[in-house]
Amino acid sequence: MPTLTLPLLKLTPKEVFNVPYDKPGGVQLGGMQEAKKLFLEEAKGIVDHMQDPEIKAALKEGRVKEIVALIAYLNSLGQGRIEAPKVSAKGQ
Repeated sequence: MPTLTLPLLKLTPKEVFNVPYDKPGGVQLGGMQEAKKLFLEEAKGIVDHMQDPEIKAALKEGRVKEIVALIAYLNSLGQGRIEAPKVSAKGQ
């Protein structure tokens, strides 16, 4: 039975499908450390607007409560939308 070498496993989906991730002007995926840093920054912004001291204390300890993660997720849904072109009064 022939054996296969595995050089193809070095390819990532973004390389196979030639998607514009991590390229100038494209979507920046970055690494896990960057993602954690951005998540904690966003969580801090959300927690700053909350009143529950338990949620604030959890974030200071490096923990993020589920409600904060849910709010961050819901916020991200609104950010992905593309604004429709505005029609001027003359064009109507």
